[in-house]
Amino acid sequence: MQIITTPYQNYSIYKTNSQCINCKKNTFKSKHTTTKYINQLPKIHSDKVTTLVSDFDGTIRNYYTNSVTKDTQTALKNLIKTKVSVIIATGRVNNELNLIKDCLEIQPEYYILGHGSHITDKEGHLLYSKTLTGNQVKAIINYGKKYKQFHPHTKIYIKGKDFIEEIDNSNNIDLNNVYLIMFREPQSTSYQTIMPMYNSLQYNLSNQGLNIFTSSPRCCEIVNNDINKCVALSNLAKQINLKIPNIAFIADGNNDIDLMNFIRKHNGVSISMGNASQELLSCAEYTTDHISDSGFAKAIDNIIKLNANLSY
Repeated sequence: MQIITTPYQNYSIYKTNSQCINCKKNTFKSKHTTTKYINQLPKIHSDKVTTLVSDFDGTIRNYYTNSVTKDTQTALKNLIKTKVSVIIATGRVNNELNLIKDCLEIQPEYYILGHGSHITDKEGHLLYSKTLTGNQVKAIINYGKKYKQFHPHTKIYIKGKDFIEEIDNSNNIDLNNVYLIMFREPQSTSYQTIMPMYNSLQYNLSNQGLNIFTSSPRCCEIVNNDINKCVALSNLAKQINLKIPNIAFIADGNNDIDLMNFIRKHNGVSISMGNASQELLSCAEYTTDHISDSGFAKAIDNIIKLNANLSY
């Protein structure tokens, strides 16, 4: 498909028909219409939570302040004390693992990285990985270079197994060694203002077999079409014998929609942050407050209360 002249044209919203193989739901629609506030969780849910799966940026780490608050750290420590294990599911890749570890005062058991493109254990041992194809990377790079002619402030990062490069430095990278490519618009302030970029990516790269999504109010990211957090967690759950009804999942972005639907469908605890996109909010059974208003800590406190109630 030929790249259009002005990538930021005001398209009607372009939506793919790609579905998660586990939850069988379109990534932009959900049958769920009601969401309960998180303080209802201990009164309603009937299964103990043994594993917390959490997004990182926008959920644990505040992307407005680039920090993890003290109450979030305390909540995670309190959760670990109750014998609940923690899995981080994030868009960050393997060579950003130290950044995640440095931000946290607890040690998660596993990391689902690159939106599900690879999984490591707490020691950093790689359990699974899948990259973009060389042809996919080439098509995205060609589009990205044309895009930057019109929007020079946009940052485009190519994230591989052992490197992160801006698109201007793409000539020397191994095209078959790339997990994901991220388009970051620092001037975007909401999921609504990032949509023109998303629509442009969908329109111009629709024939490349890609999974394209908004991961934050400032970022669109691209992985292979059969990669997402839902597929990754399902594979990990089989390996380590996790029971989905005993999992709580908390997140904020559209890249979490498939997994949120999957957890809710299988009677786990599905929680959207107060700063979540509207699409994700409609998928979750529960919602908590904004990340800047201790939303994550409040969610964890109610998971602990739920488990305490079910212990009697």
